[in-house]
Amino acid sequence: MQSSNDNSLPDRNHVRALVLHHKADALSLDPDSLAQHGCFMESAAYGAPALRLLARKDFDALIVCVKTGHSGPTIAFVREIARIWPWLPLVVYGSDSEKEIRDVAATLRTPHILARSTTDKEFCETVIKAAAAGSAKRPAESEILTDEYCTALRSLPYLVQSSLQTPTLVSVIDRFSHSLDQLMPHDIIGILGINDEVVLSLMARDPINPQTVECLQSDILSRLYGFTGRDIEKDLIRVQRDHVRLDDSLPAQPARCLSVPILDEENVIGLCTVADLQENSAFSINTVRLLTLVAGHIGSAIVALRGMRSLGSHDPLTGLLNRTGLEDILERTWWMSRRYQFPMGIAVVDVDYFKTINDSYDHSIGDQVLREFSVLMKSMCRASDVAARYAGDEFVAILPQADEEGVRSFAERLLEATANHVFLPQDRRISLTVSVGVATSLAPIPPTTSDDLLNRADRALLTAKREGRNRSCIWPDQTGVVVARRAPADDKPNAKEPGQRIMVVDDEKNILTAFKHILESGNHEVETFSSADDAIARLKIAAEDEFAVILTDLSMPGKDGIQFLHEIRAQSELAVKIIITGFATVDSTVSGLREGVFDIIQKPVRAADLMAAVRRAQEYRRLRIDNVRYREHLEELVLERSAQLASSLEEIRKSHEFTLEAMVAMLDAREDQTARHSIRVRELSVALAERMNFEEADLETIAMAALLHDIGKISVPDAVLLKPGPLLPEEWDIMRKHPETGYRILMTGSYLKDVAELVYAHHERYDGTGYPRGIHGKNIPVGARVFAVIDAYEAMRSERAYRSPLTQEQAVKEIKKNRGTQFDPDVVDIFLKNRPEMERLLAEGTHHAAGGHKHWRASQLRHQSPRGQPSK
Repeated sequence: MQSSNDNSLPDRNHVRALVLHHKADALSLDPDSLAQHGCFMESAAYGAPALRLLARKDFDALIVCVKTGHSGPTIAFVREIARIWPWLPLVVYGSDSEKEIRDVAATLRTPHILARSTTDKEFCETVIKAAAAGSAKRPAESEILTDEYCTALRSLPYLVQSSLQTPTLVSVIDRFSHSLDQLMPHDIIGILGINDEVVLSLMARDPINPQTVECLQSDILSRLYGFTGRDIEKDLIRVQRDHVRLDDSLPAQPARCLSVPILDEENVIGLCTVADLQENSAFSINTVRLLTLVAGHIGSAIVALRGMRSLGSHDPLTGLLNRTGLEDILERTWWMSRRYQFPMGIAVVDVDYFKTINDSYDHSIGDQVLREFSVLMKSMCRASDVAARYAGDEFVAILPQADEEGVRSFAERLLEATANHVFLPQDRRISLTVSVGVATSLAPIPPTTSDDLLNRADRALLTAKREGRNRSCIWPDQTGVVVARRAPADDKPNAKEPGQRIMVVDDEKNILTAFKHILESGNHEVETFSSADDAIARLKIAAEDEFAVILTDLSMPGKDGIQFLHEIRAQSELAVKIIITGFATVDSTVSGLREGVFDIIQKPVRAADLMAAVRRAQEYRRLRIDNVRYREHLEELVLERSAQLASSLEEIRKSHEFTLEAMVAMLDAREDQTARHSIRVRELSVALAERMNFEEADLETIAMAALLHDIGKISVPDAVLLKPGPLLPEEWDIMRKHPETGYRILMTGSYLKDVAELVYAHHERYDGTGYPRGIHGKNIPVGARVFAVIDAYEAMRSERAYRSPLTQEQAVKEIKKNRGTQFDPDVVDIFLKNRPEMERLLAEGTHHAAGGHKHWRASQLRHQSPRGQPSK
């Protein structure tokens, strides 16, 4: 962007423009051709993508693409941009209708118009002309970045962390409101945040008129509509104004107001606003930058809050709301139903006999069934309904706008769909039923709270289970419940509890018949076999762990019980084995134990003893499965928690990086004459490091270090940093501190420690005469040795206010001259070998990625350096 002391454009006739377009309506001209005529283009769709670019980068002009018939939203959005960056010139482009494009230009008050038929040269001439006119409007950047100001900037990432210690949207916005009140000396601070709720926090240093609150709230909502097209009713906003004192005698209308959007990855999720009651001059550039920085951190905090709440309010197995999330939504729905007088219902659902699935198979099968059931239940819900996993195998559905007939209908649909559904059809083919308890707010004696409504549905569920399961019950009043209906599956005789398959092997048919009758009366599935060979053949085709318990006679023709158990031991490892015998001996007992027998039952067998033995066997099997599952899933649990922690750390890392980029942009504004120097140093340093076969991780470290190597200059006074002539000894003492200052700034982010080391060493010399530590040779990090050569070469090859650029030959001569003293000889040799490539990248600038080379994301950084030397 333009210098505050010179309204001419950077690099004379070169401008950087942002093209705003609809997603299917990008600029039709060739970017490479435009670059040759002096216009370097970046493009973004209207909305959050454009706002994100404008917040991070400086542009000389804004090109507004108009799509035929869609000029209304375009105008509203661009107007809000012009309120934040009023000095940014607008160029209206496109539309098949000449009248429409002129109407848009007139509405936006810009004389700069381009038709689609415009040539590349005409296009660039118009944009360059508009940028020249806009440079005159740009406010002077005279604000001094004090130590307190810089300290406040560095504190912002920690503010994100502290704001999430009490993870609610209200607490996040409240903490930022207090901090913004300390950072920016304005009369009123307002932060609007949108997550699960809409919160507006207002703070005022001095008393204000009550009408000022209303005016500011209306203005904030109007600007939000301009950015998003979203109209939010005032009644739905939770307004926090605990720190506002009111006085009717004061002016009602703010004299000036600035609102910057808060963004997540895709959307505008709020506004950050400052307003003054008396001062009506334009806001300074640094005010815009700082407010944009704070808005970026609020966005990071809200995104992190959203992630935390999702982890805390959603069940990781099914993806449905968990109990915490359910209670929050239930209370909110209850409040809305009371306020707007609409009925609501609730259904509590229990999967019948689910415990036996875990006992008979394993918990991983149970988990699959729960996931499949959650999908089935959601498919029974309307768009307005909310499904949740309440606990274990118990689910809840919140049913807004549902009367008694509505909740009955939901229960009946779910009962029938579950009874007719086959779970895990590829292998297990499990059949299930559910019991449902429902309640509605329209009962003869209405519930008094959301908890009361939930408890009624829960009591209805208990009645459904007592009545035989596989049915729904509704709670009509405080006197009891009524059975609504049975599901179709309930009409089937002898419905069995699923997953309790038992094998019985005995050569006596009357024993098989008796055992089958006893066990089936206890809701077990039973298969009987009269020989060991028949049972072995059945087990060979059985699904894995299909049988929970195997009972076998000890004495049988052919293979006896011990031989049978020995042969099946490997293929039915989790099945619990029980021996039935009429004459147990010590030898047979020991042999049985060797084959993994759990219990021995003496003939004749009483029904109660048989059922007790089977129950013990099932409990033993469940404990074994739990132990196996615990071992298998422990690593998964650790990985899941690690991923959650990594996600939170990534949000903090992004927030910290955003602060650094903002500080770089502010430093950029101070050293305007060397604009984009550090970006070029970054590009060339990474290219040279690639030629030296650096690993990818090291390339990223060098890229970031090259960008941020002069960030410590943010603490250097303007009188020293911008001095056109030689520095005095005491001024050099101040200047030589900036590598250490940069090192301290970067060490606040643990992931930037390697970057910090390179920044600390970037003014060290190979012969040990550099600063600040005087280290030498290979003790200097290799990354710092690489961009020391690039830093000096780029400075010599670039134009400065006090000199013209050196020629290639002159610059190369200086590099060779300092080989082995200032620079690492090995790095110099590789640089000279690849100098044509370096020169090509230098000529192409930073607007395009060159030669397939990776283009590293970064902000701009500007500084000066004397001839033949790296920057100060």
